[in-house]
Amino acid sequence: MENKKNLEYKIGEIGDMGAGGIVQFGVMESPLSDNYRFVVAEKDNTLSLFLGTADRHKEIVASPRFSIEGNIVGGGHYYLDVKNRQMCLGKFSGDYGAIPREVAEVFSEMLQTHPKALLKSIQECAKDWEGLDIADKIVATPDETKLNDYWRK
Repeated sequence: MENKKNLEYKIGEIGDMGAGGIVQFGVMESPLSDNYRFVVAEKDNTLSLFLGTADRHKEIVASPRFSIEGNIVGGGHYYLDVKNRQMCLGKFSGDYGAIPREVAEVFSEMLQTHPKALLKSIQECAKDWEGLDIADKIVATPDETKLNDYWRK
């Protein structure tokens, strides 16, 4: 990741907006069994995050509702971790591998202030679904043992 320090970050598109224009976070014990997924694309030293629902990460990339340009450099799941009572952006993509923790942390921070992913609204959804009182941040939980080759160069 040392040679990747000058990357810019942006929220690309969010494809599964729920009621009120907020991102629906999956509630699960095992995030890999859910279809709430994200991919990260890199083009011209800019990383873009795309959130959507699909059975596979490749379906998000192929979907006409997204305009993804560049190379896919990782992915994973976004979810409410019931056991640890936290919102997470992490794990890995079986199609594209994982992103490093520090990249997931940047995107987690960005999602907290993104107008379409208002944290309070997400928390309200969590309370409605499971009666949870979720912490006020999105936690980065990538599986760095499965990094995309882009991050290993």
